[in-house]
Amino acid sequence: VKDGCIQCPFHHWRYDEQGQCVHIPGHNQAVLRLEPVPRGARQPTLVTVERYGYVWVWYGSPQPLHPLPEIAAADVDNGDFMHLHFAFETTTAVLRIVENFYDAQHATPVHALPISAFELKFFDDWRRWPEVESLARAGAWFGAGIDFTVNRYFGPLGMLSRALGLNMSQMNLHFDGYPGGCVMTVALDGNVKYKLLQCVTPVSDGKNVMHMLISIKKVGGALRRATDFVLFG
Repeated sequence: VKDGCIQCPFHHWRYDEQGQCVHIPGHNQAVLRLEPVPRGARQPTLVTVERYGYVWVWYGSPQPLHPLPEIAAADVDNGDFMHLHFAFETTTAVLRIVENFYDAQHATPVHALPISAFELKFFDDWRRWPEVESLARAGAWFGAGIDFTVNRYFGPLGMLSRALGLNMSQMNLHFDGYPGGCVMTVALDGNVKYKLLQCVTPVSDGKNVMHMLISIKKVGGALRRATDFVLFG
């Protein structure tokens, strides 16, 4: 970025926010003896916005067909939550990444959670979650949830879990899906612990970068918050 413009690394042409070329080395609009920048020298533009620590890009139509998810907990200036950003290179499709959230049966084999039962739910009425209204009215919201029954820990691990307030019996996951991603809210015994925003950067055919923003509610001490994340994150 040079002087507020995007500069081509090969020829050093510069383009403004409208995609118009405003500078070519050796060309000058002010000096008539020099050839001016051609008006046809421009690049197509994409709608972008910076939020939640990411730069979001809309492509496929001139204007966005739906807004970004509204996640107050994920705003970087929200001091009630601590924010952790992660990124993973994957060799799977975006659809498979999103579908993983709703796969309740992998909780025990993959995450080693002591699950004894679960119930998968789907929601058609968004009014219980007013923050998704704009997505829902645009037809871009998919609501779901999983209620897990968790085996309580016993012995020394159980004593430590109870001391940290982690010996829960219910884990509730709520999903606000949107095209290309998902927002997951995690609650333990009815207390919201954190929100997870998942989005994807397409790279090439069969290759994507999965991004995750985890916003953990600041309750209890640092050890409690860290243990929450390690065990249930």
